[in-house]
Amino acid sequence: MRLFRWIFVVSLLLVSSGVRAQTRLTRNGKPAARIVVAQQTAADLTAAQLLQRFVRESTGATLPLLHDVTPRKGDILIGASDTAGLAEDGFRLRTQDGVLRISSGGDKGAVYGVMTLLERYLGLDYFAAGVYDLDRNPTVTLPAMDFVENPAFRYRQSQGYGMAQDSVYRLALRLEEPTSLPAACGCTPSTACFRRRSTARSIPNTTRSSTANVVPAAPANGVSPTTNSSNWWRRKSIRSSGPTPA
Repeated sequence: MRLFRWIFVVSLLLVSSGVRAQTRLTRNGKPAARIVVAQQTAADLTAAQLLQRFVRESTGATLPLLHDVTPRKGDILIGASDTAGLAEDGFRLRTQDGVLRISSGGDKGAVYGVMTLLERYLGLDYFAAGVYDLDRNPTVTLPAMDFVENPAFRYRQSQGYGMAQDSVYRLALRLEEPTSLPAACGCTPSTACFRRRSTARSIPNTTRSSTANVVPAAPANGVSPTTNSSNWWRRKSIRSSGPTPA
């Protein structure tokens, strides 16, 4: 009989400790947690504002957004210092001492941590610019968690036009443009490789008629004047040329 009683007591302790480890964001459409920003960097502030916005849309409650305060149990701390093992744009979501801590490995790590939190527990799902789905629930409780995520690729790009119309859509896709390139490619951050191909299509030495039609000037030797873009264009033309079929 005593054995069953001990098992019952231990089970209650385990259940109660699990409940205490949870983070309740809202209760019946009212805020039950606070968002605390550890450092007021641009990325951390963006992460906090995104969390506040989508929690409000999902539950109807606006979580207080604070900084320069000590987090208390039930708070969400953005910009925590638990960065071991995190790469740039990586993040850690960890419940510790009753506080949900979102740590960043640098750059947009905190933003991606918030987006992951919203996707997993509030049902956020982005389909296109300005088009997304979100669960509607006045009470939201997050379970205890501890996991790390690092990006598999340093540069993640797409040419979708919707990203220029909705900046959050771009963040939801975790896209990242290169700002530094290897010296071997001969490019600089201001003249990236992916831009060289597009700028090469502007043919130099052109004259414009009254109807604004662009007419290439005819060089005497059949080769455009020596510039980076014209050389690129000429090399492409030479590679594509061949003997005329009989």
